Amino acid sequence: SFRSLSVTPFYSRFTAFGDKGWVEIIGEANVDRGKPTHLIHSDAPEQRRQVTYEANDAVTQNFEAWADAVQGKAAYRFTPQELVENIKIFEAITKSAASDGATETL
Repeated sequence: SFRSLSVTPFYSRFTAFGDKGWVEIIGEANVDRGKPTHLIHSDAPEQRRQVTYEANDAVTQNFEAWADAVQGKAAYRFTPQELVENIKIFEAITKSAASDGATETL
């Protein structure tokens, strides 16, 4: 079968479930449309917290923050260790995908 979201109305939702709660992120539109994103979190029965984040140009903001750090104007918002850990997460995702969704331990 073949599926393509590029021909359907926009749909953006990510949900993660853990042993202490869950979190869901819902985007109202593609990032270029200026619509907000909603984060809903629950860590107790019948308790939900929702935060709405207005649209912003996160890619440009990140490039500008990185450029400021390179020029010594400000510290970069991610530590070197956080950057390495982010790469480890990406590597685990690609390994999991290559092995039919097997769990990868970090």
